[in-house]
Amino acid sequence: MLARVYQRLLTDARNELTYPALLAGLSFGLSVDDAGFELQLGGYTDKQEELLGAVLDGFTTLPLDPAKFALYQ
Repeated sequence: MLARVYQRLLTDARNELTYPALLAGLSFGLSVDDAGFELQLGGYTDKQEELLGAVLDGFTTLPLDPAKFALYQ
């Protein structure tokens, strides 16, 4: 359950970054199952590395806002 909450928090936090990426033809999806996190990238391969770096950076630097945390529980 905590992994799903963290996935929602990370996806929400990355919206500011991923919306312009979506307009530029890139996409990402982050899901959780029993084995862990699954990250999917799509779109132009020349920019996927930058998007991947930004998303993975969020895994380690995501500030946890108590109000957002309570929203996704």
